[in-house]
Amino acid sequence: MSSDGEGGWIEIQPPVSRPDTIRARLSEVAWASGLDTFFDHLIPFSHSTGKSFARRIARLLAFVLERCKERGTDPPLFHVYEIGAGLGVLARHILDLVRTQDPDLYSRLLFHVTDSSSLVLERIQGLGVLEDHREHVRFDLVDALRPTFKGGEEPSFVVQSYATSALPVRHIEYWGGEAFELLVRTSMPRSSWILDTSTFPPHVVNAETVVENALTGEQGTYRFLLSQIAPLLKEEFVRVPIRDLDMVPEEQAELESFGETRSPDTSMRFNYGFPYIRGIRELLSCLHKDAMVLIHDFGWADRQAAPEVNALSRSYGATTCHGVAFAHLIHAAEHAGSSCQCTRNDAGESQILLIEKGEPDPHLNALFCETFEGTGYDAVRGAIRQITEMPDTTESFPDSAAAIVSSLADVDRQDHALLLAWAWELFSRGFPREAIGVAEQSLDGYQQLAVYSYLVLGLAHRKLGELEVAERYLRKAIAISPHPAGQAELGHLLLQQ
Repeated sequence: MSSDGEGGWIEIQPPVSRPDTIRARLSEVAWASGLDTFFDHLIPFSHSTGKSFARRIARLLAFVLERCKERGTDPPLFHVYEIGAGLGVLARHILDLVRTQDPDLYSRLLFHVTDSSSLVLERIQGLGVLEDHREHVRFDLVDALRPTFKGGEEPSFVVQSYATSALPVRHIEYWGGEAFELLVRTSMPRSSWILDTSTFPPHVVNAETVVENALTGEQGTYRFLLSQIAPLLKEEFVRVPIRDLDMVPEEQAELESFGETRSPDTSMRFNYGFPYIRGIRELLSCLHKDAMVLIHDFGWADRQAAPEVNALSRSYGATTCHGVAFAHLIHAAEHAGSSCQCTRNDAGESQILLIEKGEPDPHLNALFCETFEGTGYDAVRGAIRQITEMPDTTESFPDSAAAIVSSLADVDRQDHALLLAWAWELFSRGFPREAIGVAEQSLDGYQQLAVYSYLVLGLAHRKLGELEVAERYLRKAIAISPHPAGQAELGHLLLQQ
């Protein structure tokens, strides 16, 4: 460790590649909690699992099956794989829609819910999210970096929604005609302390001690403190020429191949995940003859993109994800003989990449544009921002917020994140009864996962003096994920009774 003076910053890690950084290692520790990580670190998931997105996927599934029928390549069972299924909600919404709208497709569909962790798959099964479709669902271990499938169960369609950005990457920059990796130096304020509220009474803990324990296997003790550590870490970037790095020849050749696609003398900055690029090629080689792959994540579609260094990654609590260089995925897929369609949403926003194996379909471009127009979620995010930034003093807040929501399209008004933000604002501004109505709406489709909806409901009913109802909702929240916030609120309520 090095220091820049008394009371200043301490260097706790010299420059290293992103996967080896303390922030990346803390993210791995956080994800070791499995599905609880979504709730412990406030990771948003409703945009990528909601009914709006599921409708678009269901439409594509019908198109792919019909195309296979026309070409005489339709399989007895239509195998759909979600690589990195998260909480299982997207799979459930897709299956709900297909069962209602396309009974023929549903009768032939086998949906493979996959993850690289058997513990995650067991937890999804335990939640019962997919119980209504148990005859059409399988839980399989699949590694996105080394995908393999059983004989006769080759994918006809693959969806990977907000899983690519969780994979390890290097930060790469082309500048002045040369390629560099941006290594990361990590520092922390000297003598940092955080409040441990997971015990009673709460007590202060040295932040460096939490980091050291978390990285050496004692993360269970400090699981709920990791999100307080991440904001204390300061990262600085050091540019190192690729030629000076110990990069394997295959990885360097792939990087150079993509680098050649840029315009001469222009800068380019992106996240380079060679293991995943290799995994995409392996996936395409395993697919059914006329299959498709859909990748949904945040990132950049422009080959010449050069986002600010700090925009290359995002953090939610102690977890870290990295914006996807969609142009590189397209480059890899096209070199493997596939054709691609990709959205051109704002830089750094949600993008959709559709990879088509087999003979290109002349109707696909029109369908893609029609189906995925406006998938950047600007309308929903804008509504949330309007609601949360509304002046606190207004007595007309419930009506004003309702008017904002009413202005959205029908499918956007059902967005879980929107309803939850609206419910919380109603409660925190002194409208508990109205908050209950909105929070109840947010449960639709998320009952087994709605930790924060149940927390809002518990708090609002407690505010109204309805303690038995409040206790019921708080216990539901804790049953899903034993977050300290829920435990503390339940303890407070029990003391009131």
